[in-house]
Amino acid sequence: MKSLNQLMNLDGRRALVTGGAGHIGLAISESLIELGATIPILDSNAAACQERAEKLNKIRANFGIALPCDLEDESATRGAVVRAIHQMGGLDVLIHCAAYVGTTQAPGWAVPFDDQTVGAWDVAFQVNLTSAFVMVKEARKALSDSGHGSVILFGSTYGLVGPVMSLYEDTGMENAAGYAASKGG
Repeated sequence: MKSLNQLMNLDGRRALVTGGAGHIGLAISESLIELGATIPILDSNAAACQERAEKLNKIRANFGIALPCDLEDESATRGAVVRAIHQMGGLDVLIHCAAYVGTTQAPGWAVPFDDQTVGAWDVAFQVNLTSAFVMVKEARKALSDSGHGSVILFGSTYGLVGPVMSLYEDTGMENAAGYAASKGG
């Protein structure tokens, strides 16, 4: 029987993490780096992406890679996956936790329902849902070739049930309908 240390050992594994500059992405990346994986951090904010990679490299030198990418752009998304695979020589794990959330600053997004727009809805679906599909399609061969490829897609409780808005009083956050719909998708 394998020990927990053996089961959790990710030495030599390569994991691409979307939303890597966010809170959830950072926690995931720190854990994976600590366990031995190499991590390209993919995020739309290039400066935050670089900052996170530098923070990860303090845990384990040369294991964090900044990979800025706008998931609203299908071509850029496909290109980022290809670059990650090329830089690491393969891919073992794809983790998609990037999302338009309640604090995302975009016109027509985290505003009262009557002010939410179809444009914001479309972009949220592209980032929260469609980009995951695109990335898995682009990474499929590399994941298969690794012999132990894994895909982890993050959903949300709000994809199943409506939020309790009293939890968000005095935060300025609104419940964007597109978030719930895309996270339940």
